[in-house]
Amino acid sequence: MSTFTCTERLGYREAMTTKTNHSPSLRSSVSPPPADMRHLLELAAVGEVGLLKVGEVAKRTGKTTRAIRFYEELGLVAPVQRTKGGFRQYDHTALVRVYLIDRLQGLGYSLPEIGEFLSTLREEHYGPAAMDALRTFYCQKLAETREAIERLQALEAELQDSVGYLSECIGCAPGTLRTACRSCQEEAHRERPTPALVAAVHIAG
Repeated sequence: MSTFTCTERLGYREAMTTKTNHSPSLRSSVSPPPADMRHLLELAAVGEVGLLKVGEVAKRTGKTTRAIRFYEELGLVAPVQRTKGGFRQYDHTALVRVYLIDRLQGLGYSLPEIGEFLSTLREEHYGPAAMDALRTFYCQKLAETREAIERLQALEAELQDSVGYLSECIGCAPGTLRTACRSCQEEAHRERPTPALVAAVHIAG
């Protein structure tokens, strides 16, 4: 049995993995499923969620009924049956599917692209091949996510530096012209270079 990891397959450095794992401010922005959703997913995985109307699916997943119906129109979810009155009824798989849709949208996929992705997986008749395709896809998205985190970390550092610099703009009189900021004589500013995000604003034009 293969014991490869995503970082090994994609040639990622272990140092990058360590770095991203120590970024609490950015890591917290990629939120895990809410506790109630995790519970629902656990129940759904063992089939302990009864039949649900479209409104119940919407409520439990945090979506609107219009969104659920739109997913159905695109073939992303499907009711398992209809009542005698014509009301759609969904089983537990709808909750799991809506959660997947939400996460894939978070990766930047449009709904048609998600439909195409799921159709491609369904075309695989053999489990190992389907799971390998899914693993490859998630490995790719993991790499892209880590790259995005690295870029955000760099931006976070720049923003922190700029905010710190601007927080020292306390000695100028309210009537000081903005053009004077290009050659600020504030003592705290003379001791450090002007951050690029601040200096760019002072460029004439």
